[in-house]
Amino acid sequence: MTVPAAVLAAEEAYEAGPTGLLVIVLLAIGIFLLGRSMIKHVRRVPPSFDPPEGDGRVDPPDARTSAEPTEESGEGTARPG
Repeated sequence: MTVPAAVLAAEEAYEAGPTGLLVIVLLAIGIFLLGRSMIKHVRRVPPSFDPPEGDGRVDPPDARTSAEPTEESGEGTARPG
């Protein structure tokens, strides 16, 4: 018993449903958001990664933290008497 090819093709033909459209729309939205984020990050990249002019040394950051009181602020300067 042989089955004509047209019958097999008719049984296997599927139509795209709303789920497929939803997946495509969500992928498009995700690509748009990722592209926008990438553009923001690329704009922050410096034009050159060459070291700054000078002797090539970088000064270390200030050793004091913002949690420590300083003499300028007046905190912690009162002495028990």
